[in-house]
Amino acid sequence: MNDDVMRFKWILLAGSLFLVSLFMSWQEMKYAMFGKTVEAQFLGTEVVQRSTRSHTYQVRMIEYSFMDGEKFRREAADVSMSWPIPTGPTIAVRYVPGSPDVSRLPAQGNSIWVAVFVASVAFGGFHVVRVWREAYT
Repeated sequence: MNDDVMRFKWILLAGSLFLVSLFMSWQEMKYAMFGKTVEAQFLGTEVVQRSTRSHTYQVRMIEYSFMDGEKFRREAADVSMSWPIPTGPTIAVRYVPGSPDVSRLPAQGNSIWVAVFVASVAFGGFHVVRVWREAYT
């Protein structure tokens, strides 16, 4: 395989990783920048079936409600079956004000995508500098 084809494949892979990590890290950054944590009313839990193309699995759905300013919100979050069932009447919930269905339990954060985004920017920057040096030397 010639060098240009291999370089194109790496650029395509890095670009795809950049775009996916950009979207996912933006979701994390919304919670970090605009998110608020409240004590929500714990409404209950239910075991539900979820499906992908290849298999069906069970998750525990945690239902909760809270006030978002003047608005009442009733939402749910899927957690693993090993997640402990809350024993009290309230549960901590992190949400983005004014954004319906944008809430989660604090343990559901996924900051790995922020690290992947930073790494993909660094990787892309390194290769841009390398190509620029090759072009002008």
